Amino acid sequence: MVSRFMDQERISYFKKARLGDSFTENKSFSLGPKGDFQFTENIALLTSPYTISAAELFALCMKDLPYVTVIGENTSGAFSTILEHILPNGAEIGLSNEIYSDSQGVVFEAIGIGPGRQENEVPFLSTIDFQEEKDSGIDRALELLND
Repeated sequence: MVSRFMDQERISYFKKARLGDSFTENKSFSLGPKGDFQFTENIALLTSPYTISAAELFALCMKDLPYVTVIGENTSGAFSTILEHILPNGAEIGLSNEIYSDSQGVVFEAIGIGPGRQENEVPFLSTIDFQEEKDSGIDRALELLND
């Protein structure tokens, strides 16, 4: 899906996995434009603590594009896919064993991806907004896109 928003080929992220007492090689993942149409106009990317897993990877790939502004709150900070194991007693466990970083090598695990500018840090999908019947994130996105 990210390729529909890419204006050129770029390194989007790096990934490595736990391997014994060390890690696998830190592998880069590049994405570029694909398909008949790419949207490269101004984009407001709304994030919240409910942005998790694949949606966080999407945010990781999108956040540094020059025409994307992240608005809302930090994502959950849970990127890794699950490495499943069956224990000798038959019990199944799943472990998060991967570390994702952005194209500059910054790791957002347990921190999440959020707005880079304070004026874009607003509640999105928050209890406060629900109680006050507001949509602060959407309001800020519209404000930004209509400037």
